[in-house]
Amino acid sequence: MNRLKPRLRPNVAVLYIAAAFAVAACSPAQESTLSATHEDFGAQAPELFTTADSADFASIVAAPDPRTIISIVEDDGQVATTEGATEPIPALSQAKLFLGAWVLFHVEGSEDQVLQMLRYSDDAIADELDATYPEAIPAVIERYGLGDTSYNGYWGNTVTTTNDLARFIHLVQDDATGQAILEALSQVSPIAADGYPQDFGTAQLPGVLGTKFGWSDDLSAHSTASIADGYVIVAYTYGTPEELTEDVLGSVAITQ
Repeated sequence: MNRLKPRLRPNVAVLYIAAAFAVAACSPAQESTLSATHEDFGAQAPELFTTADSADFASIVAAPDPRTIISIVEDDGQVATTEGATEPIPALSQAKLFLGAWVLFHVEGSEDQVLQMLRYSDDAIADELDATYPEAIPAVIERYGLGDTSYNGYWGNTVTTTNDLARFIHLVQDDATGQAILEALSQVSPIAADGYPQDFGTAQLPGVLGTKFGWSDDLSAHSTASIADGYVIVAYTYGTPEELTEDVLGSVAITQ
């Protein structure tokens, strides 16, 4: 959930990001990597690769309703997007992914709290972590080269683009915090902390392994970021969860 009302201009973003995905709990060895240094975290992430209209695992086969934007990035960095993928949009609860990645990396013993925040889209935990670590989201923006993403003093006011969100999810999977984030998204609760259902949008595509859901306070905008074998897809719509699901299923083809 997010307190920032979306822009008046209708749009939706769907984004695919390629990434191999293995669901498993963090071993002690993996957990030890979460205490990596700030200098390591600040190192610049690599660039994405080629852009194309379609990709090996997921393709955009039809233009969605104008309320919706779609982009794809696959394991090899191949990207496909619809119109609007670089247009600023409210990050909604996808901003919790930025916040959680930094906290997992820097704060020993934070894993249970961060995973609870992501699985239940828990605003109270996000408020607490954001107030305690206001440097977190700006550091993630710098680390992953999210040039069209901005933090405006509160996680719920973060603005991003579907391309930036796709870049982040694509790259974070290879970082020390990636496995814990993937685990959280693979075990998302059917009902969020505020009682909202988490079962729409890109989560309805075949083969999806995990999803982060988001919605505005007035329920006029919804988003999903899903990870599958070979790609990740993120969707944003100025519309209902049903409209987001309809637009995603009508515009995306999955290669089984």
